[in-house]
Amino acid sequence: MKLTLLGLFVLLIVTACVSLTLGNYPISFQTLIEIFSYGTNTLPPDLQLQANIIVDIRLPRILAAILIGASYAVSGASFQAMFMNPLVSPGILGVLSGSAFGAALGIVYFDHWAMIQISSFFFGCMAVLIALMISHSYRSYSSPILLLILGGIISGALFSTLLSIVKFTADPYSKLPSIVYWLMGSLA
Repeated sequence: MKLTLLGLFVLLIVTACVSLTLGNYPISFQTLIEIFSYGTNTLPPDLQLQANIIVDIRLPRILAAILIGASYAVSGASFQAMFMNPLVSPGILGVLSGSAFGAALGIVYFDHWAMIQISSFFFGCMAVLIALMISHSYRSYSSPILLLILGGIISGALFSTLLSIVKFTADPYSKLPSIVYWLMGSLA
């Protein structure tokens, strides 16, 4: 087990290092090593552009991807433990649809990215709350886990429908492309 974790960690580091060299402006490993060997010293002018690309563009995206992947792993493990099922997904409680609806609503009504994130988080929590309320109101009829799953399906369907309405009513030239792009996801 420890050897597997060590191997996966090494694979993550190697993948991150390779990702630093790939892109529209390829950078060789030798140049990458030269840039990191300078440290805080002043870089020569021929390495300055490449250092800016690595430090200002690629490295933040790679670190964000690693953090996002780690948070997905933690949330996935908690969902799997809660439902005792290794095939569970965030859509099972309607979180996915609720968050997507909240983000689309935030894009339509707010221009600031923080408000979009807050709206997405709020409606994701609201979707889970609706699923919990549905399962709690019928708990004497069946298994609590089954009712929670059914409540999540109902909540997901509700917020998926609301997302479709927001996309239909959004401005097709400015807001709708932003909603679609946000829902597809990007680290840019």
